[in-house]
Amino acid sequence: YKARCVEGSNSFDLKDIEMRLWVLGFRSVLVEGGAQTVSSFIDKGIINRLYLFQGMLMLGYQTGKSWVEQVKIDSIADQKRLRKPMIKQLGGDLLITGLL
Repeated sequence: YKARCVEGSNSFDLKDIEMRLWVLGFRSVLVEGGAQTVSSFIDKGIINRLYLFQGMLMLGYQTGKSWVEQVKIDSIADQKRLRKPMIKQLGGDLLITGLL
């Protein structure tokens, strides 16, 4: 299987990948990535549990990337909220997890 790209971009068609994995019998998939990967999966609505490891380093908007940078929220009514959130300290970092 060769993943399709979204027409006019260099991004993979995540809905197509999700469908292909379902057909192959996968019911749980771990996706690991940075800000662009995480926010793309959230924006497409194909993630149901988030495990976010947050370092205690602040880079600012010019250097750092937000993990929700590509999530399109047009109004407060469209907000996304973690359900059943849990936060755990792991060394100097935080693990934030919950359902979407």
